[in-house]
Amino acid sequence: MLSVIRTFYVFLPMVCIFYFMAHCQNNVRRDASKEIVIKFTPNASEASIDSLCREAGLEKIKEIRRNRAIVFRITSDMTVEEVIEKYRHRPDIEYIERNYTIKIKN
Repeated sequence: MLSVIRTFYVFLPMVCIFYFMAHCQNNVRRDASKEIVIKFTPNASEASIDSLCREAGLEKIKEIRRNRAIVFRITSDMTVEEVIEKYRHRPDIEYIERNYTIKIKN
């Protein structure tokens, strides 16, 4: 019985710490005002993606591999609208759009 109580007091704090760490991590909000999502065509090369990043001042944030889309942060002085307008007609881009943040209220 004593070993069960010791085990409980050892593992309970660890479980609480991991729970709160995971819970707080999911609630971190990111400013998406300077972010865009670009879906590239299947024939887009890594070299063309890298040249676009250098030319437009884009920083990769997240890669969505299943549909070949990448979330970028704009680090240059260009606005989201300027980047979208300038690069939406490139043949290696299927679509380019603002990264929207959707919040669900309880």
